[in-house]
Amino acid sequence: MPAVVYALFDASDRATAAVELLQRKHGRGGAVTVQLHTRAPLDGNLLPEGATEFGRNIVIAMAAGGVFMAVAGALAGAFDLLLGMTIAMGIGLGGVTGVLMGLVGAMQAGTRIPKRELRELEPRVREGCSLLVVEFERKDTAEAAHDDLEPFAPVDAGTL
Repeated sequence: MPAVVYALFDASDRATAAVELLQRKHGRGGAVTVQLHTRAPLDGNLLPEGATEFGRNIVIAMAAGGVFMAVAGALAGAFDLLLGMTIAMGIGLGGVTGVLMGLVGAMQAGTRIPKRELRELEPRVREGCSLLVVEFERKDTAEAAHDDLEPFAPVDAGTL
């Protein structure tokens, strides 16, 4: 499962040096995605998937769509709006349709917003700090990279 490390630097030269070290030490074979952000607001479409609320928002949209359409299907079955349709058929068809509508809608609606930890750092980026976001394929590599950032004295750092 991918792991994300982030670090906020008040000096861009230290951020650039940290990027170079991480790419040199951990960037073999595309196993790492390194991004340096210097402007706010952060665009969730540019961040690695592990740094966004994408999965959570899709599940919420699918659940809401499924419940809403299951209720609509139950009403259609109860009031005999479609000939031969029972309440159970309405709930089943409505629920499946709602889940699929929620999935498609969430994928198109820009649900890739940065995670809370990164959103809290946006004002500092707006003030001129540099935000380093790195996604690793393995959690142990991410923990090692987090330790590698300490000599560069980040203002704030963490893992997602």
